Amino acid sequence: MKNKFWKIYGIITGIAVTACVAVLVVLWTFLSSYEKSQPEHTAKDVTDMFYNLDIDKIISHYNNRSKFTDSDDVVKKAVRDNIMGSDYSYTKKMSKYTSDNPAYSIKADGKEVAVLTLKKSDKRGMYNAINWEIADIDLGFATDGYYDIVAPADYTVTINGKVLTSDNIFEENLNSSKMENVTKYADIPLLVKYRVEGAYISPEIKCTSSISGKEITPEVKKETYTFDYETSDSIPEDSRNAIKKFITNYTKYMYTEADFSSISGSVISNSKAYEFLRYVTYTSVWYADHSSLTIGDINIGNIRQYSPDCYSVEADYTYDVVMSGNNYNYPTKITLYYVRQGNGWKICDLQTK
Repeated sequence: MKNKFWKIYGIITGIAVTACVAVLVVLWTFLSSYEKSQPEHTAKDVTDMFYNLDIDKIISHYNNRSKFTDSDDVVKKAVRDNIMGSDYSYTKKMSKYTSDNPAYSIKADGKEVAVLTLKKSDKRGMYNAINWEIADIDLGFATDGYYDIVAPADYTVTINGKVLTSDNIFEENLNSSKMENVTKYADIPLLVKYRVEGAYISPEIKCTSSISGKEITPEVKKETYTFDYETSDSIPEDSRNAIKKFITNYTKYMYTEADFSSISGSVISNSKAYEFLRYVTYTSVWYADHSSLTIGDINIGNIRQYSPDCYSVEADYTYDVVMSGNNYNYPTKITLYYVRQGNGWKICDLQTK
């Protein structure tokens, strides 16, 4: 009787243990299925994708990728550089979060590098649990807008190796009014503006001079790249001395300490510059009423080459004038435009500040 009891007890205990195990297994699989049905689970998996720098997988969910004209290598490098970090985390993106499309901010070292948006999968999990899948990984690279590139018309401009053509020109002759007194005497390329749609993650914009083939450094303001005419750091010493002599005589002429003949030989006859200089003292005769004129050091720089037959120089200097017992100090900047005339160079225009 006792043996029969223990036998029944063993069977009941075994059944109870098996039932408990079964319940625990069911409970564990239910909890596991429930945990996987939460959008945070998918967000964590995607964050791990960033931590492992799985660029190919990230890009495969990047909906903007097809809008960019960069090469795959350029896109991958830009993405890698943007998401690199040592500590990755995710938090709800409350401004975009909805129950149907949960959104998360993925951060690297505290900086947001992507916004993850999820959607419900058509396939259900165990216990009919919801499965979430990636709807989009927004890496923050915008395709809206455009790039403006200003450069001399005959310079070669490329963006990511592609040469821009006349089809890309948005506006021509940008500096025509400024150069109108120069283009009468020299054939120079005027500035044009190219406009390129902003479908580049990492635009590499280059410009080379038609004169020397040198690459020009741009001035960049937001989406506008401006390439000016080629500049030089040097000028023949005899030309430098001639420029300084002209500026000295020009300043003296303005105060009637020198005759027009001291500067007229350096200027093209009948040019706007020539006519301006010829009559300027008639409209500024009060300059003659002074007791002394002192001209400081003349610094020549920003030598800009427009063509083999045309260049400009900027000169900075300060002169002091004593009038009615008072000393007046005049910081001055003058730009002189030279064009080739026969075997020499003459001024066709000048601008002062």
